[in-house]
Amino acid sequence: MLTAIVLANSQEKQGFAREAAEQAARTLAFLVSAAVQGLVRDAVLVGEDSAALRYVADYAGCTLVTESDPAAALVAALSSGRAEHVFLLTAGYAAEPPLIDEIRDFLEFSGGRDTLCGLVRQTPRGLAQRLLPVISPLAGLVAPRVRSRDAGARDLADMARRLRPKVTFKAGARRLVY
Repeated sequence: MLTAIVLANSQEKQGFAREAAEQAARTLAFLVSAAVQGLVRDAVLVGEDSAALRYVADYAGCTLVTESDPAAALVAALSSGRAEHVFLLTAGYAAEPPLIDEIRDFLEFSGGRDTLCGLVRQTPRGLAQRLLPVISPLAGLVAPRVRSRDAGARDLADMARRLRPKVTFKAGARRLVY
């Protein structure tokens, strides 16, 4: 089982603070099917302290972490999760059924799953990204919770650099909001 951590940090993009709640709500909506299937145990929403994000977190029944420092927010989110593994996902992306199935198989059948991490990229949008999937933007990460917390990362990209995922999922996350 996973703890889904939706990163709606608008501190990085001050002009998009109003969109953070919409992006978080759309991402959480796509995680409902994973929760129904028994893959996602709980959810944590990371973002600035706003009435809109508090409403989304309350409505979705997830924990809201509102630390102003991104590194402290990530540590708090990782500490509040209850599952052994975490699924860090940037707000505004949809984890659709093919990706959910691939993550389930990764957790159930991969050897050494206590140390392995998996990288989730955005679904390729153009010819260049289809030919070279490695240039698709980073959308998420699946990793052991304790290992992620001990990494001391500031954001998702820093977490991916520190954990060095050995697996990149073939199914990507679809961008919902541009």
